[in-house]
Amino acid sequence: ERASVDQARANALAKVMSLVAWVAAVLTALNTMGVNVRAVLTFSGVGGVVLGLAGREMLANFIGGITIYLSQPFSVGDWIHSSERALDGWVESIGWYYTKVNTWDKRPMYVPNSSFYTMTIINASRMSNRRILQASHPDLPLPAPGGYFGMPTLFPHTPH
Repeated sequence: ERASVDQARANALAKVMSLVAWVAAVLTALNTMGVNVRAVLTFSGVGGVVLGLAGREMLANFIGGITIYLSQPFSVGDWIHSSERALDGWVESIGWYYTKVNTWDKRPMYVPNSSFYTMTIINASRMSNRRILQASHPDLPLPAPGGYFGMPTLFPHTPH
């Protein structure tokens, strides 16, 4: 379990570092082409505020993805469910904007990462103990004194 958490953190760090490398490469290319990089950075700061206000949900999902990568409440392959039972399944992938969870009936569920801020997640894959509950179905008969589920009465000519 510890190795999978460390691997997920290494993957998150690699994604963040690749994003930083992309930004540095673009700024270096702009500087090489003679573009004033300070003006670009100033404009990007103002543009960041505008985008932050306009794309609040997208930004919240992105920050949620980074939070999931760094805090590791669950990782790929874990069985998770919410206390409200709105979410129940296996984590297939964790992206920057959404997390893909396969439900028990094999339907993919795409959960925005920002929703994990308000959702209580139970990671059943990291439980140390499991409890098995026995449930009876109301349509099944209880064992009768003459035989189990009335089998001798169903087949009277069968030797006991």
